[in-house]
Amino acid sequence: MSLLAPLFLAGLAALAVPIILHLMHREVPRRVIFPTIRHILKGQQFQSGRRGLRDFWTLLARLAILALIVLLFTRPIWEKPKTAVSDAGKEIVLFYDLSASMNAVDFESFAVKKTREIIGAEPNANFAMLASSDHIIDRAGLGTPASEVLAKVKALRPGVVPGNHSSALSAIDGLFSEAPGVRRLIYLFTDLQQQDWAPSSLPRVSAQAELEIVNPHEKAPPNVAILDVYPEHFMRAQKRRIRATVQVRNYSLQPMQAKLSITAGTTSSIDVRLRGEYSEKHVIDLEDPATNEAVVEIASLEGYQLDNAWHIWIGPQPPTQVAVIFGEGPTRQKQIEALFLRSALTVNTPGLPATEVDVSGPDLLWSEDVNSYKAIFLLDAVQALGEVEMESLQTYLRDGGTVVYVAGRRSADNLAKLNHWGITENHFLGILGQSDQLSAYSLGYMARGSSVTRVFEEESSDLLLFPIYKLAKLEAAENATVLLGINEATPLLIQEDVGRGVCFTLAINLSHLWSEFPTSYSFLPLLDQIVQYQPGDEKKRGVLVADVGQDYTAIAAAASLEVTEILAEPGVHMIDGTPLELNYTRLESDPRTVESLEVYAQLLKSGSPGLTVAGKRPSSNLTDLRYAVAIALAAFLFIELLFANFRRSRKTAPAEE
Repeated sequence: MSLLAPLFLAGLAALAVPIILHLMHREVPRRVIFPTIRHILKGQQFQSGRRGLRDFWTLLARLAILALIVLLFTRPIWEKPKTAVSDAGKEIVLFYDLSASMNAVDFESFAVKKTREIIGAEPNANFAMLASSDHIIDRAGLGTPASEVLAKVKALRPGVVPGNHSSALSAIDGLFSEAPGVRRLIYLFTDLQQQDWAPSSLPRVSAQAELEIVNPHEKAPPNVAILDVYPEHFMRAQKRRIRATVQVRNYSLQPMQAKLSITAGTTSSIDVRLRGEYSEKHVIDLEDPATNEAVVEIASLEGYQLDNAWHIWIGPQPPTQVAVIFGEGPTRQKQIEALFLRSALTVNTPGLPATEVDVSGPDLLWSEDVNSYKAIFLLDAVQALGEVEMESLQTYLRDGGTVVYVAGRRSADNLAKLNHWGITENHFLGILGQSDQLSAYSLGYMARGSSVTRVFEEESSDLLLFPIYKLAKLEAAENATVLLGINEATPLLIQEDVGRGVCFTLAINLSHLWSEFPTSYSFLPLLDQIVQYQPGDEKKRGVLVADVGQDYTAIAAAASLEVTEILAEPGVHMIDGTPLELNYTRLESDPRTVESLEVYAQLLKSGSPGLTVAGKRPSSNLTDLRYAVAIALAAFLFIELLFANFRRSRKTAPAEE
């Protein structure tokens, strides 16, 4: 028997604890002397002293439990001698992982060097070869000359897509012959990245083979990745300015210094310090870009470079589609509100795309393509929506849409219906104020740091100056964020994340009978920020997004666009006038690995893999003994419980007369 983690044997020192407890000094109970026999005894003496081991069998069971727990942590394995094989030779399958994460090493020198060593050590073996990324890239059947196998390996290069090796691993059985008594070996050239080699996703290899993993890394390499970029457009002094919010993750335990830059004809850069094992956002500005295509890059020294750049479109954007829905048979007041909202949303704001507004009744939710809308405003119209319309609204929201509910005189019924459908968890508590305009409230609370309200933090705002005569009193849900309010306990604008979408609840009506708020200078920018919310939703901002190697033709077809060329390089490409942002996948950015023992146990059907260290010959089969140790541990826990209960029952049993 061998131990994969022998350092845990230091835990055997804990065996002294139950022994010490059983040997502790204990006072012997004082005997009670009855008066009728006191003349027999010369006196009573208090007795104390040390006893030997108490409850020996209970102690033994407890020691066994502690020892088995320690043994479980040491990961014991049993070495079983291999059965004798004939001199018929060896069959060796060389398996090469060509997923994107293998770009972190000099794959050519690593793979060629190790392959040459294996071929040189086994001149009489029969070789076969498989190379895989998300499918089988290349293969060579058993008996292929070693020189030809080596030539194929020299031509291999890692790809740019996540690994999916199921089909290639399943093909290994077909490469081995059925000759009896032949020693079979599999060499896996891989970094065992968790994304590609999760044991649950691996098939089993039925051939009785020994397995060796050739890993280019002794430990997981460091990596820094740009995970997402969201550009915002501004106009300052008649010049265009791009503000990019960049999400960066440092996968290393150690903090790193790096330079973050954005280039679009001209370049702007900043120095950033990245905390270890942390994802953070940094903002970088670019004044007056010369092109409509930009690339955000981070300069770092780690081996994996595919995730250090992100290409984005910063040019003119298609008009933003917004829907405004009111109830059936709208009153004159509702028509005025809808007209006001349409006028406010269609005002051209420098730096933002134009907005097109459709005003309609409930039928819009099932007669139109709802997903084409960036936001849907509900003007106190929820009660007019039937079950079909509510299902459509719920799906739209969970798929990444924006819903804005505007309060009104039927807020109680409308919010109850929205609660029932899981669109909002805010609760209606009543109406504050009156429409007589004799008394008024004013804004006294604004959330800082929100992308909706931050537009007011850099410039003067008149949000606090306009009176609010009447508003719906709401109780915000636990997971909701109060963005604006009379105070923090009396919200005016609430934001909730629902699925991939967001729901905003506005506690005032757009009528002048409720407030003068819609006439404020700040109201239009507030509407713009609400409509443009959801930085991660590329479809809603009129830009297609895909990974290099992904089937982007289906993405284009879903947007009714026709692809006329095959795109294989990252960048911004135009498809029928619509920009397509093509970047390398970020699924391969996380360098965490799986344990090699888990891969052995999953791949080899017998459960007794040939466990070896790269560069050494396989010498034995190993069986993981942790399951047996766990069963023994459960048995001794049961035995200790029996002994403890037996001892307790003896102490509490009444004495015989």
